[in-house]
Amino acid sequence: MKTMLVKFRSAICLPPTGVPNFVLPWILWALWTARNRLIFEDKASTPVEIATKGITLAKEWNQAQIEESSRQKPLPGPGSSTNRQSLPQDQNQTRTMTCRTDASWDKNSMRAGLAWIFKRNSNGEQRQGSETQSFVSSPLMVEALAIRSAITMAVELEIPDLKVFSDSSTLIRAINTTMQDKEIYGIITDIHQLSSAFNSISFTFLPRAQNQEADELAKRTLRLSLLSACNGPLVG
Repeated sequence: MKTMLVKFRSAICLPPTGVPNFVLPWILWALWTARNRLIFEDKASTPVEIATKGITLAKEWNQAQIEESSRQKPLPGPGSSTNRQSLPQDQNQTRTMTCRTDASWDKNSMRAGLAWIFKRNSNGEQRQGSETQSFVSSPLMVEALAIRSAITMAVELEIPDLKVFSDSSTLIRAINTTMQDKEIYGIITDIHQLSSAFNSISFTFLPRAQNQEADELAKRTLRLSLLSACNGPLVG
């Protein structure tokens, strides 16, 4: 146990947890309380329930530590946009890439399909991407994960100016204001930190009817993930 604790000090808690640091104590506590419930109350917990509980506790603790420092030093990103360079309007339009994101979630399996589509109207350039995530607890979280994955890809592609669109008004409001939501606090923090990599970036609500392309890609990604989970690896 001592060796494991020492090694886990340098372990990285990967997405989609939203926990940026040491998570092991909370997982151990969730295991301990689940054991006690089984022994003393004869109530069993699934591995997914135990892992979700541990991650939730870790996020709550992290939020409590960060809130005070966040009030003193606001993170970059909240607000309508971030601009670090003044460019002529026509040049801004040429450089700016739009990104439409969406996500699809299966409550029973807690799996999600994330999708994003980049477009630049000036030259018709288009790129798209998708991925799956496991152990996702809510529709709001999957929408937040989709935006984080999209702007992470934009950073890798070295896109300088980005306009991000999502059909989740709650999420867009959380990104653009100081509204705190414990469930997605860690992911929103990641989004704000990633935003500092762009010359300019904005986050805007888009009605679902205008986001069908990203919606279809997200649903297709989730369907393939669920099919693979049921039948094993897909061939061909």
